[in-house]
Amino acid sequence: MLNQILFLVIGWLLGLLSPAIYDAVTKKRRQAEVKRGIQVELAELRFNLASAGFTVASGAGGWDREYLQWLKGLLDSYRGARDEDRRPLLETVARLNDLDDQQLAAAARTMGPPPAAAALRKQHLPYLDSHLEVVSSLRPETQRKLLEVQAQLGVINELVDDIRFCLGKAFDSLPPSTRQAIDASLQTSYRAVLQSSRTTADLIGGLNLG
Repeated sequence: MLNQILFLVIGWLLGLLSPAIYDAVTKKRRQAEVKRGIQVELAELRFNLASAGFTVASGAGGWDREYLQWLKGLLDSYRGARDEDRRPLLETVARLNDLDDQQLAAAARTMGPPPAAAALRKQHLPYLDSHLEVVSSLRPETQRKLLEVQAQLGVINELVDDIRFCLGKAFDSLPPSTRQAIDASLQTSYRAVLQSSRTTADLIGGLNLG
């Protein structure tokens, strides 16, 4: 009799706890899926920033030995959907690294100003933005870094707007002094985009969603 009562009590407790256990397991599985999705999106963003930054760097005085070594390390570590784009870029970086300093400077000059298409590309994280409830469950340090990545993207996108404005003045009839000021502003914005892109890529490289 006592055993029957005990089994009834255990069954009753399991009936009460099963929905909570199921919800906890489902929530944990969902969090793991979302974190994997965020990691994929961040990896693609990191590659996008690096590849676009490479073109911008050529016309903004950013092609130097330190930058090329940094870029090579990033490209070596990339594993994603754009491997076909990564390989020729990595080969180009390797060839540039084989040049001496004078040859490298000459190669940068032949590239001319950064093309508008590379400079005008805004960056976004739609998957991350739509799953912020999972971000709130991460470690405080990880949350801080993700917020910093989003802040840096905001800076990049504001700079892109500035560049678009300056490029829009390219066909206006302007006095030489104004034209020089616009060109100087463009160079400053290109360098700032490059710096923010590197900062963001490094933040992503140091992230561990756990």
